[in-house]
Amino acid sequence: MKNEKKLSWEGYAAQAHRELVETKNSREIGKFRAIASEFLQQDWINENTGLDLRRRSELPEGHALLEDHNESGWDMICLLTSLRVQSKYRGGNTIHLEQTRRNSNKNHGKASTSGHVVYSDDEFDVLVVTRPSEIVMEFREDELIVLPVEVLKDPNNPGYLYRNVPKKIWSAWQKKDPASVLNDLCRTER
Repeated sequence: MKNEKKLSWEGYAAQAHRELVETKNSREIGKFRAIASEFLQQDWINENTGLDLRRRSELPEGHALLEDHNESGWDMICLLTSLRVQSKYRGGNTIHLEQTRRNSNKNHGKASTSGHVVYSDDEFDVLVVTRPSEIVMEFREDELIVLPVEVLKDPNNPGYLYRNVPKKIWSAWQKKDPASVLNDLCRTER
């Protein structure tokens, strides 16, 4: 006999998240929060800056920016300024930017010398990282780091970004107000 009760992933996702926080499972919580972090960043940025960020799925069908089959590195774009934002959640000691794009032209040459693909320096304008200092249920504004793409360029691999952002770079930007950095970037983009 079939169980007629409808089950919802939403409740189970919340239950799994609570368990990961309670057990301080840093490896798995990063994977779990990666997508949620993008939604959180979007809401926080839209509420605390003059930006109007939209995720790819929120762009109207047929929008020119959706024609990118390699899905370049931006996750959100500002409808007012065209500022392209890449979103990451990083709970460890590093901010790594390597990824895998197996079906892409990016998987060839200097972009993938380590077996992973590194971002080109023209795929997004700013990196927003959620980097919590401890695993807790609540989000805190001081967990956000906003890094302009200019500071992420790897001088040893021209045309590409660092595979791992040097700590001296991200720790300097961690001290800056994320809303102010984003608003300043928009002023220079206009």
